[in-house]
Amino acid sequence: MSVSIINHGGSTSLLSKPAEAGGKYFPFHFQAVQPKDRSWSYRLLPPTSPQQLTEAQLIELLQADGSTLRADWEEQVGHPVGFITIYLPKKDGGTGSQQARFEQGPDLGMDLEPPGPKPPPPPPPMEMDTF
Repeated sequence: MSVSIINHGGSTSLLSKPAEAGGKYFPFHFQAVQPKDRSWSYRLLPPTSPQQLTEAQLIELLQADGSTLRADWEEQVGHPVGFITIYLPKKDGGTGSQQARFEQGPDLGMDLEPPGPKPPPPPPPMEMDTF
């Protein structure tokens, strides 16, 4: 039996409200841009080595930055568990990355609103007085 692996390039962020499936919560969002646009939720699994990123560390990184981080997702087709590599913000002129094990959650629609506060609605149109 052959194993098919797809590498997705994209970004990760915190969901404003975690997705839920099967009694599990998936607090993170992965937005793939290659090989094609896709969007899904995920959660990190406990690390198997001290070098792996923990869920608490990733939450802290995403909350501190307030936006997204570049990430690469390794999907073993047919299995919900795999590895994600997260590229950390620049520190002291360099960049680094950390790997973590993930469990993929529900797919998210492409109409997903970005995390964070929603922009205010546009003002109502101004009425012009006729002279």
